[in-house]
Amino acid sequence: MNKIAAVNYITPPPRYLWRWADDGTAVEWTADATVCLWIELHALLNYLAPHGLPPVGSVIMILMACQGKAAVVFSDAMKLSASSTGAEQPSSPSRRLLLRLKEVLECIQALPAELRTGLSARAHLLRTLFEDVANKRPEEDSRALLEQVDIWGIEDLAKEQPSFGCGARLLRDLKAIAGVYERRDLPRLEPLLRIGLEDVDVQPAPVPEPAGEQGESSLPLLRQLEEHRDTEVAAIAGLARRMVAMFALPRPAGHPQELPVGGISDITNRGPLDRLLPGELAYDDLTLTARLANNEALFYRRDTPPDEPATERVILMDTGIHLWGTPRIFALAAVLGLQAGAAEAEGVRVLVREGTAFRPLRLDSVAAVRNCLTILHPEPDPEEALSGFAMEESPVVRPDVFFVSMAWQRETVRRALHELALRVAASGGRFYILTISRTGALELSIRTASGTRILSGGRIDPDTIFRSPPDAGDKPVAGARDRLFNLPEIIRHLGFYRQKPMPFRFPDAGKTPGSPQLMGVPVSAGFDSSNTLVIRASGGYWELPVPHILFKNTGKAMLSSVRPFTPLLPEAETEPPDAPVFYAAEWNADCRLIFDSRGVLHAVFHDMHGPVEFAVLCLLNNATAAWVHRWPEGKQHLGAKAWFHPPEAEGQSAVNLTPLMQRFSFMARSALPVQIGFASTPSSTQTSTTVLPGTPRNPG
Repeated sequence: MNKIAAVNYITPPPRYLWRWADDGTAVEWTADATVCLWIELHALLNYLAPHGLPPVGSVIMILMACQGKAAVVFSDAMKLSASSTGAEQPSSPSRRLLLRLKEVLECIQALPAELRTGLSARAHLLRTLFEDVANKRPEEDSRALLEQVDIWGIEDLAKEQPSFGCGARLLRDLKAIAGVYERRDLPRLEPLLRIGLEDVDVQPAPVPEPAGEQGESSLPLLRQLEEHRDTEVAAIAGLARRMVAMFALPRPAGHPQELPVGGISDITNRGPLDRLLPGELAYDDLTLTARLANNEALFYRRDTPPDEPATERVILMDTGIHLWGTPRIFALAAVLGLQAGAAEAEGVRVLVREGTAFRPLRLDSVAAVRNCLTILHPEPDPEEALSGFAMEESPVVRPDVFFVSMAWQRETVRRALHELALRVAASGGRFYILTISRTGALELSIRTASGTRILSGGRIDPDTIFRSPPDAGDKPVAGARDRLFNLPEIIRHLGFYRQKPMPFRFPDAGKTPGSPQLMGVPVSAGFDSSNTLVIRASGGYWELPVPHILFKNTGKAMLSSVRPFTPLLPEAETEPPDAPVFYAAEWNADCRLIFDSRGVLHAVFHDMHGPVEFAVLCLLNNATAAWVHRWPEGKQHLGAKAWFHPPEAEGQSAVNLTPLMQRFSFMARSALPVQIGFASTPSSTQTSTTVLPGTPRNPG
């Protein structure tokens, strides 16, 4: 399986019924209507791959029918079929296939909403429809095809032209749908989806109301979650408590009547000494003492200023396909933490987004928390819901509104957030945004009419929260306190060091004659216009060209988004004398380089396609090797086989690392430029440098 096969499968020909969005994140129909996101389509194709992949065009047609657009698909397919043959009407064979397409799509459109909406329902529908259909790829070819798609990425594949034209592609999709028509009894499709049988009449049975979950009590909700038998529910409670401790959440004002800020309203014979009338101090000490003892001394009584209006905490919880998976757990934990962190006199309202509106949500029991985890709405855009959210007019209650979601870069969503902040400010309240990411990066900011101010931020590693606790009888893992035991979390959780044995053999640089030279201590890193990684280290500049996977001396300049390397200090006060030293260059929480002094450079990033981690041996002027985490076993090694561990491991071509380097370079170059340690213009013979303090100059 090669790149051409992946292009022919996933890329439509020009002017076809559907196309990829410009950024490759969504599938669009010809009328600019979004069919689904690539994340959703990727999940559906991986679910179908073990049973054989149908043509992707037929899958997209069925997804359009799930949205109630069967007529649009049939009409556009009729027009395309006619234009492909150059006639006014499709040919007789094509018309017969189109009529079968219409019947299948109308049957799918008539299904109840719960059988055609949601990722799990659509996955079950597609598998049921294409089961035993002949127009599918074999299982092995399907898996290999998706691997190529993951390696190259949609952006790269969409730039290529497929080998088939519109007519051939439409005929292939129509034949797959016709296979569904021939193999399935369409009137019996609903019972087939519900219970797996076609020859029954489904009659709804009376279902009693479920009893309340055992273990509910009057304890605080987070305490109930922590003591629950379900370890995942307990992990959410622990995550919520960490968030409460991490952020300096706003507190309601104290009691201003205790502060000496009001005027004088009366004179009384009791009070603190600092409120004595000045005339009382004219008495001698004995007389003043007698007047105080007999309650004859006169005091001021201050006027009590009016209390500030009561506050109400309104929490807006975002949903959508962009929050599926780990971010949904973080969002729920953030809502629980904000709810638990409210003062006793402060009201709390939680609202969850359902499509284009926010609806109230009660989180007052363990059952309610578990039910909240089942809320899966695929609509990704919160713009309409934010614009339609109206503040309740109450002059005695000041709202503090929190919006919990991922960081939005779209201008329309940011404008809706700004307009909501203005409405909250007009009602006397404050508007906060709590952003989360898949890697556990959190940031709390306040938005006002003048702009956004970050209050606090941090990161919680998901592995430390959801790791299963070891059994009491388990023995300690041998080598747990190795050379990495006292290093930061970002080192201990790299997949490279979890492998036993590690994927590479570390070279004995300089210890034996003829041993390869390693890159020195790194100073800073950046990318040039050709997406080549250039690192300035002690001893000179080094670059990593791909697909050769070869570090070599370079004189390149004009680099963008340069970041300095900083040493990662150990968490313990002492460390073994032979422990490796690590350095990190970070563009943001989801994009960083980590250098191991033993000669391994780790690139870790997370973009719209998911988390990526790969490691490269830093051998200078020698063919080197790379290892990619989370790739299929047997395909993780790339480059020179001599460095693989175990030696019998088979390596891939180094060219397969190119898409990952391009994605990493795109994230780094899109960060704010910080020119550190690199020249601004190239020289014909030598590269001038801005040398950092304590850094050796480039010898050549």
